[in-house]
Amino acid sequence: MSETPRRAPAPRLTVLVGLALVVSLAFAFPPWPDDWDGLGFLASITHFDLASFAPHPPGYPVYVALLKLAATVTTSPIGAARVVGVACGLVTFAALCIRSLSLPREALMAAAVCAAPLVFHAFSGVGSEAPALACVAVAGVGLLSPRPARSPRVRALLVGLGVGLGLGVRLSWAPFYLPLLVLLPRRLRLRGLVVAALACLAWAIPLIIVTGPAKLEALARAHLTGHMSVWGGTAITEPTRVRFLARDLFVDGFGVGADPLGFGIAIVLAWATVASLSLWVSRTTPGERLASAARAALLTLPYLAWVTFGQNLRQQPRHVLPLVLVAAWALACAARAAFAGPSPRSLRIALPLLAALLVTRTAIDATARRAIPPAGAQVLAYVREHADVAMSVLFTGASGRFLDGTEWQPRTHPAGTLSDAWLALTHEHAVPGVVLVTSEVTGIDESSVPHTEVGTFCRPARLDRRMPCLHLYAFAGRDALSH
Repeated sequence: MSETPRRAPAPRLTVLVGLALVVSLAFAFPPWPDDWDGLGFLASITHFDLASFAPHPPGYPVYVALLKLAATVTTSPIGAARVVGVACGLVTFAALCIRSLSLPREALMAAAVCAAPLVFHAFSGVGSEAPALACVAVAGVGLLSPRPARSPRVRALLVGLGVGLGLGVRLSWAPFYLPLLVLLPRRLRLRGLVVAALACLAWAIPLIIVTGPAKLEALARAHLTGHMSVWGGTAITEPTRVRFLARDLFVDGFGVGADPLGFGIAIVLAWATVASLSLWVSRTTPGERLASAARAALLTLPYLAWVTFGQNLRQQPRHVLPLVLVAAWALACAARAAFAGPSPRSLRIALPLLAALLVTRTAIDATARRAIPPAGAQVLAYVREHADVAMSVLFTGASGRFLDGTEWQPRTHPAGTLSDAWLALTHEHAVPGVVLVTSEVTGIDESSVPHTEVGTFCRPARLDRRMPCLHLYAFAGRDALSH
């Protein structure tokens, strides 16, 4: 009598972990964007206009399309962003554990990667990083999963779609996306490149039609010039950048810090890394190690060079997100190997402990992001409660976008310096009783006009590297105008 073949266990744990991730992301998603870039994305749902930074160039057309699609089933722009972020988190989780949906360790490994602080932040906030990660995950299925290996066309299709659509989500990730095509087997590269090119045309043609070729070129050139040489933080404007790179990777990426939890993460992360490398060396031949190191270098070094010299690391840790993803995935693969066969006990302790610490840090950060609004949103709440909109005027910088669409928008004006604000006052129909100025406007400390600091609005630096604190000053309208 023949023995009945054993059925693979149902992927119940994978489903449960995936549901837990979806619920966590939806709950952690704050009711406001983190910065003015996010406000531009929300504005683009109803009115796509690069000239008014809705969104800012180069346009992120695939992300905007996803937001518009989600907006058809939600009641608010932030709700649409939540749907997109959570859905992308689920897609990434599914792609990471698709090797074997029935193995608990695959689901836990994928969840640990998604729970890394910077990765979880991307899926639970307004921003194009969430679909960008999902596109990487889709391409990764074509590169790593044994399932599509039976069909070369499927492999090329997945990688090509991930790269082509990913470039339409975040064009600045091109040094990370394009090597994915090179990592395809040689016989599949041309097919993958063709699919990627067609996917690029699918978003590039509508973008050109909507914006106009000449206008799109002018806006892109102006944005790139400004980013590289005036604002944004690059090697041109900030020659010393290594400290920001290290901070973004380890402090923001993995939760390392000076507090007890951050100190513990630093120790366990170093422990897990050394133990993982030791296991990798012990289980591979020199030739295998050389091939793996070459693939890792091809995937990470071009993007590392780009962010080191050309991206805003001081204010935007999210730019190192692809590097954090690769590092978290490498540790997860070490965990899979450690629990799949004989391995040092230290590694079996270090990796689960690291995952637990990362989840703790992520939960703390997510709670704080929901409880503490960005400084611009705090200014809006303050002026609504303490200032008369009819008798006041507010001068501010990028934080002023948080007042767009509110009753304060007509009374809010951009200003780079205090002199700009005084000049703008001369065009007011009536002298305002109170002139409010945020600390984004320079020259306040040197001003001879009497003024009072009426509020300080802060957010933990871990949540906002661009503007952790914003100060609000009040001037008497007649004093300001006489000046």
